[in-house]
Formats: sequence, structure tokens, C-alpha cells
Amino acid sequence: MAPKLLPEVILQMQLLRKQLRTLREKKKRHDATKAWQPTPGIRRAAVLILRLIDEPKWCMIYVRSWQASNFARSAALPSAVTEATIRAWNMELQGDAALKIMLTDLAHPTRVRVDCFLMESIVFEDIEAQSKKDIPIPSSMVVGKYLRAWDLRPRCAQVDAHIDRLRNSRRAR
Repeated sequence: MAPKLLPEVILQMQLLRKQLRTLREKKKRHDATKAWQPTPGIRRAAVLILRLIDEPKWCMIYVRSWQASNFARSAALPSAVTEATIRAWNMELQGDAALKIMLTDLAHPTRVRVDCFLMESIVFEDIEAQSKKDIPIPSSMVVGKYLRAWDLRPRCAQVDAHIDRLRNSRRAR
């Protein structure tokens, strides 16, 4: 049989529970309003893009697209990513071993994802330039430009299989 608690102790316990509940709610509201920072993996991917093409614009687009795709999972607002932010990340990751592996290993998952993003961005820029001239572009030409862009770049076996599927299968297109 449990010992009987004094009424004062019971009141103190109830007060502490209420304070704890209030603090948890405050923390939740605070977390919902603070700016969301990209994860170290996304920072590495952005720096990888910067080191591959030396164009901060595409690094910022990559981070913002990742933030937009993950916005629904967190109530936090995404932080503003600028060219200065990307350059600061580059300085922070100067001797990062994981980044060096990504630069040298074409089959690294992050490298594959970044390379695909860069190829798609090349095709996007070309389509945007043609659209500004009011030139319609059929989807077969888009796929052709994408395949030609990959032909000019070194790639791993995983990407080769993807390219072969695009070339040989109408269903994959």
C-alpha cells in the first residue's frame, strides 16, 4: 500500500506539472518561430556544387529547393541562404574529409544527387533561354539535351544505368 501524501505535497506536484506543461508549450512556440538551418549534409552538398561549378546561384537554389521540400515536416521557417552564407560554409568545410570523398567518388550518393541537379539545371537554363525567345521546345528535345549534357560529364555506373534506361525505354522518359 502506497503511503498517503500530504495535501501540500500534492498541491506542489500539481503546480510543478502545470509549470512543466507551460514550459513545453512555450518551447514548441519558440521552435516554430525560429529560423531553420540546413543540415550538415545539405551544407556539404551546397559546397560541393560551389566547388564543382563555382556559381553560388545554383548552390542557393539547391538549398532553397531542399528547404521547400522539407518545409511541411517542420513548422520552422527556413533561414535565408545568401552567397555569403555559401562562401562561409565553404570556409568552414575547408578540410572536411567527407567533402573530399564526395569530390573524388563519382558513385557517392550525395555526388550523384548533386550531379543530377546540375545536369537538370543546365537543361533548365537552356529551356528558359529558348522560352524567352518564344521558341517552343518539344519534350523529346528536352530529353535529348539532358542525355547530351550527361555525355560530356564523367559518371558512375548507377548514372550510366539511368542514362541507358532513358535512351532505350520510352516508358522511362
